[in-house]
Amino acid sequence: LISELIASNVQTQGKSSPCHAIHTFRKENSALHETIQDLYQKLIYTISQMDSLRADYNQLRIHNRGLNGEIPAIIWNASILTFYRQIESFGI
Repeated sequence: LISELIASNVQTQGKSSPCHAIHTFRKENSALHETIQDLYQKLIYTISQMDSLRADYNQLRIHNRGLNGEIPAIIWNASILTFYRQIESFGI
């Protein structure tokens, strides 16, 4: 068997046989397919993370909008309280 392999190698002068080339191609094709699947899964994960971050950001914007609406009312109430305290300090 070893002498046949050596003879085959000498006859092809170290070149791959068509069967070996096909086997190598299938192996590389399989590896590339796995790489593509891995990249696709990572892409799906990244997209879902981005969607989650976008939803969180939108919730924060809604919450901030509500707080921004409350700030003028708080300032107004503080100014009214300050005014009443000043009146009380004058004994009115």
